[in-house]
Amino acid sequence: MAPPRSAAGPIARDRGKLDVAQRELEAAEKAQEALSSHDPVALAAIRRYLVGVYLARGDLPAARRALDALLSVLEHTLLPQAAELVDAHRYVDELAHREKAAPAR
Repeated sequence: MAPPRSAAGPIARDRGKLDVAQRELEAAEKAQEALSSHDPVALAAIRRYLVGVYLARGDLPAARRALDALLSVLEHTLLPQAAELVDAHRYVDELAHREKAAPAR
């Protein structure tokens, strides 16, 4: 699965520039949603990157929304050993752990 059309989001994330990464990836998500071809796997790939950014920023509700939106797409289209799906399941575990540890609101 290819990264977002603009690699700026993942590169910014890797450099610790989470605000830039979030902005770039959310723009890529909107652009992908606007395409008439609507490729759900490409959209899921973008959202997978976004989950990592949201988790790094501590935005658990946004991470949950993005993860919920991408997981079934990846599970139905990729082999279980695909790196993208392995990453998504790692995020599921991390998010569950962090949600359990988060104070109730």
